[in-house]
Amino acid sequence: MEGKDFFTPIANTKPYLKASFEGFPGSGKTFTGIQLAIALHQRIKSTKPIALFDTEKAGKFLIPFFKDAGVEVVSKESRSLDDLVIAMKTLREKSFADILFVDSITHVYDNLIQAYLKKKNRLSMQLQDYPIIETIWQEKFLTPLVDDPYHLIFCGRAGWEYEDEVNEESGRRTSFKSGIKMRAQRNTEFDADLTVLMEQDRNLLSDDKSVIHTATILKDRSTIIHGKTFKFLPDTKISIAERRAKVWEVFQPVVDALLGAANYTPMVSGDDTVLVKTEEDRSQARRDCTIQLEEIQGLIQKAIPGQTAAEKTARFDLMEFAFHTRSWTRIEGMDLEALRIGYQKVFARLIELGLVDRMPTQEQRDRLAEILTKYNIHGVERLKNEDAFKVIATSADYERELERTEADLATRPMKAEPKGVKSPDGKLPL
Repeated sequence: MEGKDFFTPIANTKPYLKASFEGFPGSGKTFTGIQLAIALHQRIKSTKPIALFDTEKAGKFLIPFFKDAGVEVVSKESRSLDDLVIAMKTLREKSFADILFVDSITHVYDNLIQAYLKKKNRLSMQLQDYPIIETIWQEKFLTPLVDDPYHLIFCGRAGWEYEDEVNEESGRRTSFKSGIKMRAQRNTEFDADLTVLMEQDRNLLSDDKSVIHTATILKDRSTIIHGKTFKFLPDTKISIAERRAKVWEVFQPVVDALLGAANYTPMVSGDDTVLVKTEEDRSQARRDCTIQLEEIQGLIQKAIPGQTAAEKTARFDLMEFAFHTRSWTRIEGMDLEALRIGYQKVFARLIELGLVDRMPTQEQRDRLAEILTKYNIHGVERLKNEDAFKVIATSADYERELERTEADLATRPMKAEPKGVKSPDGKLPL
């Protein structure tokens, strides 16, 4: 598959919002994320409930927000990754809901770590354990997060990133805080299309005390609000709908960009297992090469069997024509594909020289099946006929035997159809 058969024009094949909100406790990530989910529900005019995967048993505090918007919500209280997998599969396969809200993904990840340690009967993780956890997390959460056909918003607790430095005066190595990340598998938050860092700004020293939720856009695939900062004042003097409208005002341009000109298409990737060769695969490949080499030798030897100087030269010329070398040792080192192509070249050349007859064609083999079916030849008798034709090496002999077999069967009384269920091709009863 090449060119236009392999590539397609760029299109919006994933018209679904995948967003992550990270922050320390009290930063407003759940509030902001849930307001976005409700506004999104209204934007797409969904008639289905919002599905809430609740790891903190905090869904009861969100009831007023859903009730105000007239949006139905269903909840699953769990910290199990296995339960989250089931929830995602339910939305993926049964279209139960258009939006899944997960709060908090950190608890799911922590629970996976604890389950792993319990299985290993250990108290702490070791260096070699993390690639195993990463593989599970990638397969069970991150891949469906990217590919699944529904909107997914998840929140996660923030944690500090640390780096080491050496004090020039004391020579001692010390650690310092270098940044903030979500407490989950590394870079989980950045697998989303929209990544938001929520922080709490406190003004507690002045008479007009206030707590402001600040949203910094760490990632926006649409680039519309990437790198920008927005402030949300938890003002209880305005209605829930007005507070939601302020959140929607920030994120609506991104959502509109994601949903525009949508044509969802599942990602179809090649099978990379063909690139990974096990020892068993390599052994089988060597056996296949050995068999192909023997077939090449047998074909050449049968067509040019003599030992005269002219016949030996003819065999070397044939090798050079098909494999571009006169060295049999070099031919033995070729891969299976090269050997198969060379075999076809040898066979075609020998046909041109009139040294071998053409092999039976697929059309001739199909005609044999048609003849046997036409005269109701089944079971053991059919197998015997097919085996007899397998040893016929040339097309001309195959054609003569087809004509003889059909003429013979035409003179015999027609057999009744065998009782019982037949296979789809009608050849043999199952």
